[in-house]
Amino acid sequence: NPLPLAPTITAGGPTTFCAGGSVTLSSTIGNTYIWSNSANTQNINISTAGTYTAQITDNNGCLSPSSNAIAVVVNALPPAPVITAGGPTTFCAGDSVLLSAPAYASYLWSTGATSQSIYVYTAGTYTVQVTNLNGCTSPASASTSITVNPIPPTPTITPSGPTTFCAGNTIILTSSASTGNLWSTSANTQSITVGSAGTYTLAQTLLGCTSPSTSITITVNPIPPAPIVTASGPTTFCAGGSVDLTSSISSSINWSTSETTQTITVSATGNYTVTQTVLGCTSLPSSPINVVVHPIPPVPTITAGGPTTFCAGGSVTLTSSAPTGNIWSTGATTQSITVNSAGTYLVQVILNGCSSGMSAPSTISVNPLPPTPSITNGTTASFCAGSSMVLNSSASTGNLWSTSETTPSITITAGGSYTVQIIDGNGCTSLPSTPIVVTADPIPNAPVINPSGPTTFCYGDQVTLTSSFSTGNNWSNGSTANAITVSMVGDYAVTHTDANGCISLPSDTVHVIVNPIPAAPTISANGPLSFCAGGNVTLTSSQPTGNSWSNASFAPSITVSTSGVYSVIYIDSNGCSSPSSAPVIVSVMANPPIPSITAGGPTIFCAGNSVTLTSSNTSGNLWSNGATTQNVNITLSGNYSVTYTNINGCSSTSTPIAVTVIPISTIPTITASGSTTICDGTTVTLTSSSPTDNVWSTGATTQSIVVGLSGSYTVIGNQTGCPSPASAPIVVSVTPAPPVPDVVPSGPTTICQGDELYLFTSASGSLLWSTGYSGQVLQVTTSGAYFVKVTNAYGCAAQSAPINVVVNSLPTVTLTPIASMCKETTAPFVLSNGIPAGGTYTGNGVTSNVFYPAQVNGGATIVTYTYTDVNGCKGEAQQPVIVYSCLGIEENSIDFSLYPNPNDGRFTVTSTGKPMDQLVIYDAQGKIVYDQTTTGVTTVQFNLNEYSNGVYYIEIYSKEGLLTRKPLVINH
Repeated sequence: NPLPLAPTITAGGPTTFCAGGSVTLSSTIGNTYIWSNSANTQNINISTAGTYTAQITDNNGCLSPSSNAIAVVVNALPPAPVITAGGPTTFCAGDSVLLSAPAYASYLWSTGATSQSIYVYTAGTYTVQVTNLNGCTSPASASTSITVNPIPPTPTITPSGPTTFCAGNTIILTSSASTGNLWSTSANTQSITVGSAGTYTLAQTLLGCTSPSTSITITVNPIPPAPIVTASGPTTFCAGGSVDLTSSISSSINWSTSETTQTITVSATGNYTVTQTVLGCTSLPSSPINVVVHPIPPVPTITAGGPTTFCAGGSVTLTSSAPTGNIWSTGATTQSITVNSAGTYLVQVILNGCSSGMSAPSTISVNPLPPTPSITNGTTASFCAGSSMVLNSSASTGNLWSTSETTPSITITAGGSYTVQIIDGNGCTSLPSTPIVVTADPIPNAPVINPSGPTTFCYGDQVTLTSSFSTGNNWSNGSTANAITVSMVGDYAVTHTDANGCISLPSDTVHVIVNPIPAAPTISANGPLSFCAGGNVTLTSSQPTGNSWSNASFAPSITVSTSGVYSVIYIDSNGCSSPSSAPVIVSVMANPPIPSITAGGPTIFCAGNSVTLTSSNTSGNLWSNGATTQNVNITLSGNYSVTYTNINGCSSTSTPIAVTVIPISTIPTITASGSTTICDGTTVTLTSSSPTDNVWSTGATTQSIVVGLSGSYTVIGNQTGCPSPASAPIVVSVTPAPPVPDVVPSGPTTICQGDELYLFTSASGSLLWSTGYSGQVLQVTTSGAYFVKVTNAYGCAAQSAPINVVVNSLPTVTLTPIASMCKETTAPFVLSNGIPAGGTYTGNGVTSNVFYPAQVNGGATIVTYTYTDVNGCKGEAQQPVIVYSCLGIEENSIDFSLYPNPNDGRFTVTSTGKPMDQLVIYDAQGKIVYDQTTTGVTTVQFNLNEYSNGVYYIEIYSKEGLLTRKPLVINH
């Protein structure tokens, strides 16, 4: 048979592509196919580089020559690029950082930019992909995070009180910002305490960004010196006297009495000081002058501490109503004196040299004592407790015994010392009589019985009872010994007779109880007394309590699992033990060896498979799943064991073997992070519902993949180790992006506040500037980075490179006030009151920064100060200057005043001479702006707050005509 013709191979696409791509090679038709890579289908999909040929066989089985060769070239992807930041990636609003990628053929940033470097002005996460000369695109770089911290707002300063105060006081300045404060004092707290004059500034720094500063001015007035006080005479005197106190300061003073004269007259006790007040600040008080005014003490009264008539040997305490300064008629100076003799007593009080009148007299009387009595009957003797004795006084009346009895005779029943006294008609008590002493012998204590052991015991035992007295005992059983031995039931007591023949009370009774011996218990079993190892039998005593088993148990029942002889005795509630029970014999038989299990294959497998488990015993098996064969086939997860039983009925169970059946993994679903129709250069994230063990159609194994190419994507789950079928596919389509728009400024991008700057773009489509504006021309008035984004019909966007715009603030310019002056006598002078220095002065009368008063016409002018800073930005300030003509009509105006001047439109005109009948006000151009008839008034108050700032002139007329003309400056 002839050989078939060599087949022809054709490629279904480019044979040179990037890693991750593929091409389909197709052979002409044959019966079978043999490719150079061992494939055997008509079409093969190639993703690796190499040269590919094919052969075919015909129906006769003849093999053709090799086909034409097709070379497949697979270009490697460039590695993920590394982003280099040209500065810090955390910065303040208005700044930027340059992000750069390494050199490649082309670039695609996550912002849509395609340049090698981009300027970043906003916070976010930035990545880049690069494409090499082969057109292969790298994976996305590691992300670079940019943090843009805002410029904090200018804080405000809130004072805790007035900003003008006296020296020594303080004020708390509080920032509106709770953190990040930086004061001109270098403090960084929210509040500072200030006690000295000056201007204090504050700025706020947050996250390294500092706000513009603000300031507040503090004025501190000095404390005037304390005045000196002098006295016209002694400052200590009696009630009714006085002294003059004089301050060294004659005005603006305030005494502690609230008087304000230089000299005050003081007639009351106290500390007197004076202060002076200047500019609202009060001095320290003067050194105090202590004035003491002593009162005249009142006439004292005498109080007696008891009766003023008493018996000889007694006394009474007399007390003055005054606690101090007392002088008694006895010469004593204490508040109280003790008096024991008859007489009349007086007292007076002298305090601080002042004497009171003499008190009313107090009269004392003293009565004599009656004679001492004697005890005439009775003798000194001893007797026993319970006997008595009679004692007689020598006096028939007025007796008072030491027992408190008042009869002439008393009967005593207790030992002791006894006396008697006489009380006469005046209530006076004699001295006590000579005492008589009586002694009484006590009854001895009852003895105490001490047992040698328990007094309750079992039959056959005994106890010894011992008296606490070694002699003189008399037991209730007739014994007189110190101790008796008792073995019978009964009550036992003892008494004691002492050496005086006195018998004690009986001792406490001791009760002796003798208990009987209980009968022996019997044993019953709850099952056979022969069983397999691991079994048991319960032996139960016939007694529910009080058992003592031969295995040392005390329970009513014992559970026995070992061979042996068992018996029990019974101990009753009295502690008496019975004889032992009849013994019980228990026999325990051994169990057979533990069987083993052999697995016929892996015990961990996917659902749908199985494993065979085999017991080591051919018979007598019982498996944990209920089977009784030697072998079992297992298809479900679980722990499996087998139990073997021998001819004695004894069994043993094998160690369990674990079988794990792994379920097939759940088919995952794919979720897209956004639309699956994406713009060229952007990506969409596809996420599997399975958090782990994914296998994507791209070969990736992560939960999510980032896709930037058109195609159909699937994923297989493998959470359990048993792979699932492939998921439903998700299709991604890539649409083109518009070109990057251009931005052209109308002039320099660094300008001053108030200047105009426009940014133009020639891009077409849907435009959106970084400010939110959507036109082609954007006006810029503030500093920042500005860019425009264009969106095409597909919804794909491109963003321009940013334009940095700097808008410099105008300088802060101040011009301090210029004092008014006479044009005829004031020489020209150089103006230097503008801050900052170095600016230019202009205005009527100003030439080359020199002010010429003689050139000012109309009496007032406005001086303007203009300053240009290093950025070329200008700021200006103005101040009115009043130039009086000190000759002519001004000489007639000395009786008129206008104040304040300058003012905010509110001022007062007064006349101390002629009354005013008409007031006219002109503006700087001579136009009348106010005309009022006043009809002879001397004071007029104006409120021209609605008038604009500038120089005006006011003319004052009387009935005789013009009186004066004055310049007027309104400056809100």
